[in-house]
Amino acid sequence: FGSKEGLFEAVARKEGARILVERAVPEGAGLSVALESLLKHYERDGDTIARFVAQEHLFEPIRQVVERGREVHRDWEEFAGVARANCRVERYLSHGPIIERAHRARERTWA
Repeated sequence: FGSKEGLFEAVARKEGARILVERAVPEGAGLSVALESLLKHYERDGDTIARFVAQEHLFEPIRQVVERGREVHRDWEEFAGVARANCRVERYLSHGPIIERAHRARERTWA
């Protein structure tokens, strides 16, 4: 790896690929599938994400990982907005508690 930065970047690439696979939502999947994927990700990786956000100003490779995470999350929010707009109102309301958990996680992590 050659350096601390090289090691960090190699691990970040590997973990980034894992996260993208875990967060992927199959074509045509509904909002509930997307929400479950997001919540599982935050349950598994939320503490690490929070530490990275707290340290992004200290180490450029961490800042880059955090910025990429923000991009991935914005993409997810765009998908969820479309899925929510396409679902029936009563189904959306049944997801209310899950959606609120997702919004709280976003506020704590990516804001």
